[in-house]
Amino acid sequence: MHIDQFGIGSSNLAGVIPPIGRLSKRFDISIYVVGGAVRDLLLNRSVSDLDLLVDGDVANASLWMSEEFAGKRIILDHERQIHRVILGEGYEIHHIDISKMKDSIEADLWDRDFTIDAMAFSFTDIFEGWPPNVLIDPCGGLADIKNRKIRPVKKNVFLQDPCRMIRAVRLAQQLDFVLSNECAELIKSQHLKISLVAQERVRDELLEILSGSQAQASLQLMDGLGLLCVIIPELKLSKGVTQPNEHYWDVFTHLIQTVGKLELILCRNDSKSDSVLNELQSFAFMKEYFEDSIGDGYDRRVLLKLAGLLHDIGKPVTKTVEDNGRIRFLGHNLEGENLAENVMKRLRFSNKSISHVKMLIRHHLRPTQMSSKHDMPSRRAIYRYRRDVGSVAADVLFLNLADYLAARGPMLEQSQWAGHCKLIQYILLERNHENIPEKVAKLVTGRDIMYEFDLESGPIVGNLLNIVDESYGSGDISTKEEALELLKGHLKVGGSGAKKR
Repeated sequence: MHIDQFGIGSSNLAGVIPPIGRLSKRFDISIYVVGGAVRDLLLNRSVSDLDLLVDGDVANASLWMSEEFAGKRIILDHERQIHRVILGEGYEIHHIDISKMKDSIEADLWDRDFTIDAMAFSFTDIFEGWPPNVLIDPCGGLADIKNRKIRPVKKNVFLQDPCRMIRAVRLAQQLDFVLSNECAELIKSQHLKISLVAQERVRDELLEILSGSQAQASLQLMDGLGLLCVIIPELKLSKGVTQPNEHYWDVFTHLIQTVGKLELILCRNDSKSDSVLNELQSFAFMKEYFEDSIGDGYDRRVLLKLAGLLHDIGKPVTKTVEDNGRIRFLGHNLEGENLAENVMKRLRFSNKSISHVKMLIRHHLRPTQMSSKHDMPSRRAIYRYRRDVGSVAADVLFLNLADYLAARGPMLEQSQWAGHCKLIQYILLERNHENIPEKVAKLVTGRDIMYEFDLESGPIVGNLLNIVDESYGSGDISTKEEALELLKGHLKVGGSGAKKR
């Protein structure tokens, strides 16, 4: 198929494609670029890596490419002849995967998942320049690109690998495509088979979806297809669970909405006027801070969205309705962190990621509990918050903002939202969120307290250290003498309750 009219091209392939074309001609072997690279070229998207099929000796081809591109070769699958070449410095392409072609290029393409990834370019006659103008497209992928549809190559693609069902959703999100009717119906009829997939693969696909800019829409699509509550069955209990009047949505919809509100806040575009975002400052540290890698190869932003999805999963099992009709969810944050831990362990998350998300869920209510309704928190309260919440103190504040927006929904009152933003920003800016005061050991130690007040070791000494710690953190004291005077007054008023030595 001739595709001259598409005018495809990719500047980041300029240093890679011609040498591969020369390799094809020099050794008289057929080499094809297939899959996502072809799709992205046709969509004028940047290409990050290449998948090649070789009708010849894969070992020689990969060795030649590793030398040509000053990189290194890795054998991914010796039996199936799949090699990877990691390119050296100076190339925008990170790696090239090279596989042995089957009986024919068409047979290989028919064995792929979606038509938009079942196209190829041949290097046989292309060695002097780029791009090519002949497309190998036996499955109709080009037409589906024009129609912006995700369509399976065959009806059994999800039976061959059920993880492709989540990948279909991810591709639709990344490319701004829609699932064909055939694709959607196949997933609905086979969605339970996602439970057969290795949990690590499910985790990675879910995190890829959460890393995108349309995660809320993708989660809603996954729910409509039946996938979401098979992957996270704990979410099913939250469907239809009503909440107090300040909540517009049931618990399940609130969780999905929270993910969307996090996207709104974290991916804000200051060039656009938004009545919600206008009340919220844009913080210079946000981009770098939320790009900080935490665990499993993903950053704070992605794990914050995951926490948003899970933060209220403890509500269904803690819900009570009092005689006056008041709905309460006492302890749902603690129950929620336990359930989230079960979810993440099942999906094979790292201990670091699990601890991170658990802390977010445990403390997501904390910012609004630090002061009375119309007052700003004291410096001591803010210090206690940062001391207790630690490395996720800033993350919790953004989760709390999204939680507030997702609770009110269309009922949001601008004046109340402005007040809430003022509270969160005050906590965030009272001191730099990284600037937690150093430990009290610089003022007094437990040994100092025991010696000064003739006390035995015990819990009371620890309590006294906490008093000094908080006073130091809030700026009320700054020297050892002031610390001891503070404790002297405290012991005089309340008594120590401790044994003298």
